[in-house]
Amino acid sequence: MDNHIARSPANKSRLPRRVVIAVISLVVLLVLAVTGILLFVRFGLEGSQLVAFVNHRIEIATGKHITFSSADLVWTSWDSARIRVSNLDIRDKVENKPLGHVGDLHVSVSLLPVLSGRLYFDEILVDKPVIMIEPPRLFGGKDKSTPPSPQPEQKQTPAELHAPMLYPVVKRLEIKDARADMAGSERTVLSDIQISALDASPRGVKTFAAVGKIPAQNKTGTFTVSGQVDETPAFGGEFKGKVNADIRDLPVSAVVGVLSDLQLDLPIAEGSINLSVEINGRTTDFYANGEVVLLNGMILPGHLYRQPAPIMKASAKLTAIREGENLTVDLSDISIPGMNVGIEIKIGDLSSEKPSISISLKKADLDLQKLFPFLPQGLLQEEDRDRLKEAGLSGHLAVLSGAWSGRLSDLRDWRAIESGLLLDAYMDNISGFVPGLSLPLSDATGRVKISNDEMRFEGISLTLGASPIVLNGFVTDLRGSPRSDLFLSMIAQGDDLKPLLECRPVVSRLPQWLSRVSDIRGGIKIDLDVKGKLSKPELQGRLNLDDFQFRVPGFNLPVRKVTGAVRFRSTGASFTSLKGSIGDSPVDLTGNLSPEGMAVNGDCKLAQSDLKKLNLLPSEWSVSGTVPLSMSLKGKAAAINYSGQVDLKQNVVVIGTQIKKRSGIPMNLEASGVWNSEGISAEEFYLILENCRISGKGFFREDGSFSASLNLPPKGVPTNALMTVVHPSLELQPGGRIEGDLTVRSPDRAKDYAVEGNLVLNHVSLHLPFFYKRTEGLTATIRRKGKSTSFAIERVKIGNSAISGTFAINDLDTPKLDVNLESSFFDTTDFTAPPGYIVRSTWGEWLKTNRFIRFLARSRGSAVVKIAKGKTSSQVFSDFSASLEGNGAIIRATSWSTNFGEGTLRGTAIFDLRESAQVPFRLEFQGDRLRAERLMPAEGEGLRIEGETSLEGKLAWTLGPKRENGGVYKTGSTEVRVLDGTIHRFQVLSKIFSLINLGSLVRGRFPDLISEGLPFQRMTWNMEVFDSKWKIKDLKLRSDAARIESSGMYFGDQGRVDFKVDVSPLVGFDTIVSGLFGNLITKNGKILTTTFRVRGLSDSPDVRLEPFEQFRSEQ
Repeated sequence: MDNHIARSPANKSRLPRRVVIAVISLVVLLVLAVTGILLFVRFGLEGSQLVAFVNHRIEIATGKHITFSSADLVWTSWDSARIRVSNLDIRDKVENKPLGHVGDLHVSVSLLPVLSGRLYFDEILVDKPVIMIEPPRLFGGKDKSTPPSPQPEQKQTPAELHAPMLYPVVKRLEIKDARADMAGSERTVLSDIQISALDASPRGVKTFAAVGKIPAQNKTGTFTVSGQVDETPAFGGEFKGKVNADIRDLPVSAVVGVLSDLQLDLPIAEGSINLSVEINGRTTDFYANGEVVLLNGMILPGHLYRQPAPIMKASAKLTAIREGENLTVDLSDISIPGMNVGIEIKIGDLSSEKPSISISLKKADLDLQKLFPFLPQGLLQEEDRDRLKEAGLSGHLAVLSGAWSGRLSDLRDWRAIESGLLLDAYMDNISGFVPGLSLPLSDATGRVKISNDEMRFEGISLTLGASPIVLNGFVTDLRGSPRSDLFLSMIAQGDDLKPLLECRPVVSRLPQWLSRVSDIRGGIKIDLDVKGKLSKPELQGRLNLDDFQFRVPGFNLPVRKVTGAVRFRSTGASFTSLKGSIGDSPVDLTGNLSPEGMAVNGDCKLAQSDLKKLNLLPSEWSVSGTVPLSMSLKGKAAAINYSGQVDLKQNVVVIGTQIKKRSGIPMNLEASGVWNSEGISAEEFYLILENCRISGKGFFREDGSFSASLNLPPKGVPTNALMTVVHPSLELQPGGRIEGDLTVRSPDRAKDYAVEGNLVLNHVSLHLPFFYKRTEGLTATIRRKGKSTSFAIERVKIGNSAISGTFAINDLDTPKLDVNLESSFFDTTDFTAPPGYIVRSTWGEWLKTNRFIRFLARSRGSAVVKIAKGKTSSQVFSDFSASLEGNGAIIRATSWSTNFGEGTLRGTAIFDLRESAQVPFRLEFQGDRLRAERLMPAEGEGLRIEGETSLEGKLAWTLGPKRENGGVYKTGSTEVRVLDGTIHRFQVLSKIFSLINLGSLVRGRFPDLISEGLPFQRMTWNMEVFDSKWKIKDLKLRSDAARIESSGMYFGDQGRVDFKVDVSPLVGFDTIVSGLFGNLITKNGKILTTTFRVRGLSDSPDVRLEPFEQFRSEQ
């Protein structure tokens, strides 16, 4: 009950009184505290202490290190003070880098407004401050300082965010003679900066202005900035205000210096820039406009440019408007020499992660001739740059409209740019040079339209090099599956195709051989319709060739004068009578090509000169005139069936000295097979002659291996059928037959190949090379298997010589021979040159060039030769046998013997077949019981000697400098002995002893010298030969009639003799010719020897008596 007792009036009056007393007490205490603080600051602090206290608080808040040299505090009134700080220095705490410097700082502050929560500065004066500006880091460059450790986020109330404990207000701010330097380089960026501001606070600035200079080298620009700030983000708002900026005569070099710090290269190094900008409004709602002008600029040579280019004036006008989330930038007039462009850019959803952007091209007019000097030619290859400079650039390009829209992030993706591009451009007589194609471009005219889903070409015409091109049509559904409807017409000149074929995008789509063609000439006209999906379009058109020609590397013949038309579509191509020539050989092609396969027929008349250039035939082969060739190709590219025919009827075919087919004699070559990835196979091959057909087959693989077989008819080939094609020098006769087969294989591309086969020769008669007489009735068998070859001759007749035997050859690389020859009758004259025959090669040349001799030179083995009967040009012999061994180009006849001249002749011989050999043949011989009359048979009424003869000697045939006698000459010596013989019809003795027989006179006998000859008991002599000169030494004749000694020379090539003959005794000579010489017998009992000189022709020599030389004792 008591708690609800109503208070009395007295109690009611006590409660407000207590509250008032408490409030008054609190105010008094607050006033006393503030007064105490003010009195402490007023009378208790010095200037340096106050500045140090403030510095400490600022260092904690900014993390910088601040020092000063002195600080003064002067009280201008009870609550007003002026603080002066000298040499204020600001540095980075971590790296101790200088950040700024202030010469003098003057601050006028009032303390009384602190009671109302304001820190009131009447004036702040900054004198000669220097600010160090860090170089911008657009391309990386992270702060190397240790990042602060993350702190837990604390939520703050708006009051805590925007209500400082003391609200600063600056009545007047003035900065004099400020300077801004670039840190690190100590380069002055701005100088003579004067800044003034009134009523500055965290909420804004009533008015501000700044002026200064921008120095660069020996030029200086100026800037002016003024405006007001009505609102700032300090208390949760946004920036609002107005700013005017104006820059005049800014040297371009100053901008270049700043950009170099940004790692950017501005190729303009001269000229000045004027810039004016006005911005008014809020951060999210403002209007701005401005203009920048470049005057008297100069582009200098460098990375992008190679030649200096002056820019008298270039300008750009800018208008920007932001309304909330939308920003519009209007570059209404961008003007540089040769180009005038207007662009509008709209960006939406600025605060989102993926802002939208749309770009509209209002106008674009490019005068390419004026614009050419300002294009970055340094980006081109040196060759393209020189050609572009030579060709120049001219014409107009006008963009009537253009637009693109998308996300801001799409600007990094070219495909995204293409998908959203809208463009309408017109070309007007553009001429220049296309980099990468090495071709000049001229008179390019037409219109190109690009929309969101379509690209359209209207009346596009241009000349590339000397080739006019026309393009019309469109490509639709660009964002999905593009489809086209295009028409292209091009009249190309050959000279313009080579650069196209060298262009990388074109080369990647061509066969390798086509990209390497050269010497392209002539004209090509292409009419092409492209319809359907671009990924697999339907192509239809026509290709006309007019005197077109080109060369392919690795092929020795040019393709020339190609004329005709090729019709093509997606399903294939067809051509009728496509004519041209390969080298000098006319070609005519007809057929069609398709994915399913090909069917091509062609005719070619292959010229003889082209055969030589292609090296299709060995050097010993020749074909006169043009060779008609027909070919047919069918099937898919993976396996092409071919057939071909060569008609050589009207041609003269010569293969060395073996084959010579005259014109008019039938000869056809036919082949058919398959050409695939493994190689070429000839399933059927025929050589067709008159009344004869020879078949064969084979294959040639890509790895170089091949195999070919030749099969003669079952009944063989009669020689009658071959007579028309065999060389006339072989004198092939009818009545013979050749049977058998032959196979040739090679495992790889090497020249090593294997030959196997069997050939049977029946009664073949012909004149073999290196033989002087025809081979008659050759019946033999030739077998080749592996590395072994055998040749068995059943019988053969050469002239009068009948021969049989076997030849065995093993391993042609290192041949080993085994030869056995037998002859029932052998006539050496069948194998020697007939009289009057001119030998065209010397033995030295034969040793080096003759294939058979070189084969023997690298062979080894043995041979046995047996001849039952035989004859030479003047003698007959029998039972000849010889054993031969060969190794290392030396063939030795270890023994040979024969019955000759009713006696035996035997010996050894050496054949030297080395290329360096000087003595190719040596002979040693010995004869016993030979009959002189058989050795030296008389010719007609000539000299004849009878008697038993023995001889021994050596002969060698040596190479000489002359070509006579095969380039060889004989050397050697021979000793001859004749017993109990008679000399008949020797004219030298006849002239000496024609009247008397001295020995018979002495003994009382007087035989007839002419009819019965001169008998003798013994006659010996030695002979030495050098070429055709025979030197006779020590000729001694002992007979009853006389003793004769003689020596001299016989010149075989002239048929002349020069002998000295001594005859003794001359008993009874004075009786016959008394009175001529006086007494012939001396008083000392010696017999006078008479000397005669015999000179002249051997068949009628001149015999003269020489003066008496000596006396000999009669014995």
